[in-house]
Formats: sequence, structure tokens, C-alpha cells
Amino acid sequence: RHNHFFAYANKAALFQISAGILYHDFGLLLSQINAAADISLSSVSVITNAQRLRSQNLRQHTSDPR
Repeated sequence: RHNHFFAYANKAALFQISAGILYHDFGLLLSQINAAADISLSSVSVITNAQRLRSQNLRQHTSDPR
């Protein structure tokens, strides 16, 4: 759940910065290519972490407690 929250917050912030909405107030501007790359890496990170957690849960549930 934390992964999804941070991914959505990151995407929401990057959309605003790359659209130039925050440029007049804060001087922040990001090229759309860099924003797209960061959003893609964020999605890959969420998927990789979810798969890692899933494999750890499967190992814990299938381990023999002898």
C-alpha cells in the first residue's frame, strides 16, 4: 500500500512540474521526457517490490517449521 501511495504522489507531483504549473511560483520546470522516465522507473520499482514481497510471503508460508 505504501508503494502505491508514493508512486501516485510522485506521479502527481511530476505531472504538475512537467506541465509548468509550478514554474511561476517556484521556478520548477521539468522536461516531459525526464518526467516520463521518472514515472516509468517508479512503476518498475513498484512492480519489482511487489514481486519481491510476494516471493518472500510464499517462502515463509511454504517453509517447513521442523
